[in-house]
Amino acid sequence: QIPYVVTEQYPKGLLHTVKEIDVSGLPVFEKTKFSMLTDEVNAHLATLGEERRTAVVFGIEAHVCVFQTCLDLVDSGWDVHVVADGVSSSKKLNRDVALERLKQAGVWVTSAESLLFDLMRDTSYPHFKAISGLVKDQNSVLKGLSASL
Repeated sequence: QIPYVVTEQYPKGLLHTVKEIDVSGLPVFEKTKFSMLTDEVNAHLATLGEERRTAVVFGIEAHVCVFQTCLDLVDSGWDVHVVADGVSSSKKLNRDVALERLKQAGVWVTSAESLLFDLMRDTSYPHFKAISGLVKDQNSVLKGLSASL
């Protein structure tokens, strides 16, 4: 029941979304503007209804595209959450500064795990066991990677 919007920054030169992220069946908008809030995307968001005014944002170039998108959403009256472990930048400093500036602008900074549990709200959620199992598996993989470094 959560609508998705996918944007791709200049795919003619930077290519499309990697195949590991399945965007089939989702609205995908090409853009050259750094913010995802193009006229096309704004028109699509308007079809979702006024009751949908919360956005969760993740993507690459936290200090450019993600940053400008979040600010534009806040300026348009959206409640914006950015997934800290779902954004990246070419340099750690750029990512860190972007997340701090977004906090200062009123954007909620969260983690993927926290977001999942916020959305489920309760252990009675129908897919709780499956999702919590995925989180546990992912945490084990990350712990193993950290130990090998």
